[in-house]
Amino acid sequence: MQKMPSKTEDLTLPQLMAIELLLAKDLKGLKFSEIAQACEVSERTLQRWRQLPAFQAEYRRRAVQLLGDSLPQVLQVLQKKAIQGSNKSIELYLKTLGLMKSEIDVTARPGPPKDDRSNEAIDAEIRQLEQELELIEREQKDEKEENK
Repeated sequence: MQKMPSKTEDLTLPQLMAIELLLAKDLKGLKFSEIAQACEVSERTLQRWRQLPAFQAEYRRRAVQLLGDSLPQVLQVLQKKAIQGSNKSIELYLKTLGLMKSEIDVTARPGPPKDDRSNEAIDAEIRQLEQELELIEREQKDEKEENK
């Protein structure tokens, strides 16, 4: 598993500026294209930056830092909505606590062994097993009679 760097030294100055502008996007009414232009990169480059683990880690770190004192209040509201039964709030609350993941782990298991026998071969094996079972049952019956 790849380590997720969160140091600002791992990011360029334009990337750090993009993080600040993305965090302030709604407050300042900025468009994605305006943020890219301010950072002197294309929108595609800005989109690629957003996929980088170091960028994501710094974005989260700064978001939490900016929320500051209001984070406990936000979590309390989220907790209340989760307790009231809001499925989305329950999911978000559990993810926030690290008790729920978005991805699904799938483990492939081998199927049953392939049986290439014909129906006739299977029928013959069944008849043989039935004969063996009859023989065992007769032997058990004989033993019971001898023990009487």
